[in-house]
Amino acid sequence: MAHEYTSRWFLDSEPYWKQLFEEFQPKSVLEIGCFEGRATVFMIENGVRYIDCVDPWTDEGFDDVCVSGVTAHGVKNRFHLNTDIAMKNNPGATIFTHECTSTEYFKMDRGAMYDMIYIDGSHRAKDVLFDAVCAWNYLKEGGVMVFDDYDWLATDDPTGKQRPALAIDAWSSVMQPFIEEWETKNPRQKYYIKL
Repeated sequence: MAHEYTSRWFLDSEPYWKQLFEEFQPKSVLEIGCFEGRATVFMIENGVRYIDCVDPWTDEGFDDVCVSGVTAHGVKNRFHLNTDIAMKNNPGATIFTHECTSTEYFKMDRGAMYDMIYIDGSHRAKDVLFDAVCAWNYLKEGGVMVFDDYDWLATDDPTGKQRPALAIDAWSSVMQPFIEEWETKNPRQKYYIKL
């Protein structure tokens, strides 16, 4: 059985993730926004043993990120298909799927701590900022916070007033004494180490 994906977005960042994983070797990850599981599969195949996957898999907001004809139901089914294949080929990895928004997830306060947090949920600045602020306390010292969609410009926001970069830049400016940027030439993502 083969993996099924409708997008190639993650593939642009994969070479940077290979470097990141070689250096930091994360074993536990909180992934906010999982889509079809391409990043999740990469993590499983590269040594992550525990992943909390948070995604509501609803059609709301899909206009911004999906090609026509792609539904949340189909995306969710492909996520499970893809991660099931990866788990079968990589025994020992555990995924907990939380079918909810990040707002609902952070209300649960499970007390888990993570080596890496990957923020790739909403493409709206206020939501990205919320995720970063809430996720910070769950990131271990020396852990890595990864933000996707730094270069995103939504079709319904041509002026870019809600683009994720605004939130990422604001968060990193405030958190500057507590983080160090792991610099790459990847225009799509930003990486920060918790000091």
